[in-house]
Amino acid sequence: WLHMFRVFMTGSYKPPREFNWAIGVILLLLTLLLSFTGYLLPWDQLAIWAIAVG
Repeated sequence: WLHMFRVFMTGSYKPPREFNWAIGVILLLLTLLLSFTGYLLPWDQLAIWAIAVG
């Protein structure tokens, strides 16, 4: 989060680095998605409630 914030505040996402910024955002979203779905893998009561609340 801090790295993405610093890159955004300094404007380092502008050309010629916009592709790097897009890849970074995609990787961040993929990481969040995988951590969310990975939490459900044990399929126990804690995981089901975490997914229901989240």
